[in-house]
Amino acid sequence: MKLEQHLVTGNSYARNIWYLPGPADTPHPLCIFLDGEHYWRDMEALTALKELLTEPAIPPLSLLFVSHVAPGEGAPEYAARRTADYTCDERYAQFIAQDVVHWAVTRNRGTRTHGNVICGLSLSGLQSAYITLLYPTVFSSCLSQSGSFWWLEGRDLRLPAAQAKFWLSVGDQETATGVAHSKELFQKVSQIAGVEKTADELRGRGGTVHYHKYSGGHAPAPWREELAPALRWLLTT
Repeated sequence: MKLEQHLVTGNSYARNIWYLPGPADTPHPLCIFLDGEHYWRDMEALTALKELLTEPAIPPLSLLFVSHVAPGEGAPEYAARRTADYTCDERYAQFIAQDVVHWAVTRNRGTRTHGNVICGLSLSGLQSAYITLLYPTVFSSCLSQSGSFWWLEGRDLRLPAAQAKFWLSVGDQETATGVAHSKELFQKVSQIAGVEKTADELRGRGGTVHYHKYSGGHAPAPWREELAPALRWLLTT
């Protein structure tokens, strides 16, 4: 099982992706990971995912990891690119839900156009939930790990009804407030407060929400540890 690297373009975007196709002769969900490099490289998610896929109750999946930078960009553009793409950006949401999914469906006839899964962490955890709310038919399940829902504080962002399943997690050490991440990103409330408020709001809008407070902070190790349990819940319950 080796990741294929490709370039997906559309909707004014171009992003490298890393792709592991599921069976072409069996209809199956597509599982998209935003912040792709963090998942397959920093979290070494493939090891956990390959083990998960051996479980009889887990359906086959196509796995697709989307880069968090545009082709040719490097470290200087990294923070600005993530901020632009992952703070409830409708154009980026359209790129993922339409262009990237269309690419995957065209590539593998077994990939479904509906009932798929989208995953993200930190800022991309915020965007993964936002994409699910905008495209509930395409994505019926969302994993948001330490999602930066504090960004919503004080913003009048009108969100649609929730018609999906959401696993929202946060670490018990994510208590910091008043954090200036950059000129554009100031965090007034804690990560915990932002996630808990969003979990309540999604439930109130009709979503099915599993809230998980893990032991630890904003780090790859606890995110990797909860990856299999989270996807198991999203895919089988």
